[in-house]
Amino acid sequence: MICNDEGVTYSWYVDDELQQATGFSFDLTLTVNDWHEVKGVVSNDNYDLPKLWWIFITGGSGINNDVVSNRTVLYQNIPNPFNPETNIKFYLKDAGFVSLEVFNLKGQFIKTLVNSDLPVGEYSFIWNGKDQNGNQVASGIYLYNLRTKNISEKKKAILLK
Repeated sequence: MICNDEGVTYSWYVDDELQQATGFSFDLTLTVNDWHEVKGVVSNDNYDLPKLWWIFITGGSGINNDVVSNRTVLYQNIPNPFNPETNIKFYLKDAGFVSLEVFNLKGQFIKTLVNSDLPVGEYSFIWNGKDQNGNQVASGIYLYNLRTKNISEKKKAILLK
């Protein structure tokens, strides 16, 4: 995929053979820092090919932070899957009370990572795969939930041992 002032062009190959696309869609999640998530689906008459890329931009990204920071955002944890720890980031548009908690798929509480008033800004917290009592949790899928007065948003984190 090539992005420039003229737009986006792309091509993809299967077994070194150029494929003919009839459509595409891309969903870009811009962050305030250097890692950005790109989800794409390229399709032709026979199939859709979904892909996920994490891109790292060093130096100036050309991203207008006013556009990125116009809402509270919970980012996907990195790395995911993880072992032994993962980084959970969020951007807080409005100052206020914030709760960031981890639950298992049964909805059982595992750990509180944040439970306080925070000013506007980007935050990053490490979850070390342990519960509130310091016990290592089992491999599996966990949900982390960001709550403010305006939103409640969940994402999945996968712990592999």
